[in-house]
Amino acid sequence: MKKFIYIILYYFIINVSSSFGQVTCEIVLVKRDFVLQKIVLNQPLNKEDSTYFTVLQSDKNKLDLLSFEFDHSAVSSHNLIIKFYDNNELIKLNQANISSVKVFSKTITDIDYSQNYIKISLKEYLGDEPKNGSKIKVEVNTHTGLSFTKWFKYINGWQGYNFLNNKLGIWFPTNMYSTSFQRSDNGVMFTAMPIGLGLGGKYNISQDFYFGISGILNYTLTSVQENEDQGSTYLLQDFSIGGLIDLGGYAYIGYTFPINLTNQETQLKPQFVVGVGIKINQILIGDKN
Repeated sequence: MKKFIYIILYYFIINVSSSFGQVTCEIVLVKRDFVLQKIVLNQPLNKEDSTYFTVLQSDKNKLDLLSFEFDHSAVSSHNLIIKFYDNNELIKLNQANISSVKVFSKTITDIDYSQNYIKISLKEYLGDEPKNGSKIKVEVNTHTGLSFTKWFKYINGWQGYNFLNNKLGIWFPTNMYSTSFQRSDNGVMFTAMPIGLGLGGKYNISQDFYFGISGILNYTLTSVQENEDQGSTYLLQDFSIGGLIDLGGYAYIGYTFPINLTNQETQLKPQFVVGVGIKINQILIGDKN
């Protein structure tokens, strides 16, 4: 009799554990609000809807495949929806034994456990913090020891220049030249602008290319005088203020207005600015990074 009771208890435990041991987690990247509403309300999705959401994968390396890159890429306006299933049946969050939910190592705290989904706004939790093209990890853990990890690639739309991690959009464009394209007896003069001060931001078209726009301040060293007592003397005769377009770090084009710093009443004309970006230099020296 005692053995029979043990057998009954064994099969009861096995059946109970099999009934509640099949919890899975689904993390969906949603790119349109009308699809987000359907997913939240568990409404049927059609073929058109399928282009605006992606069920995230666990394999980080697949993000580099062309077939995965577009679907698994997100911008700040997108959202994540996390749902839990027990034996393929949608369950509420308070049944999932959630211990932690993290995105980009940030813990999600505003979870309503009476719901059957978690909504995560990428604009709220990521903003422009990740670097463009970063692989973002979504990690979900439960008190029962289950762990679910999914990945997506983040395309950071608009971001400020962040030289030395500054938050003001400050950077230093180099290797630029200014000219008015005015002909003279000696030809068209280009003035070297070794390094300028820029303030602006850039819009990432993709992981590898962006358009930047900045206000710039430049100086020009236009005269060098030889003096036996003092050696070489460099004269700062003018500086210029204007705008600059950065073509993905490959080239610069802009327009500036020079300001005369001498006592001479010289009529300085506005100047066009052209420059070679740092990525061209990297290509020329064979640096693929």
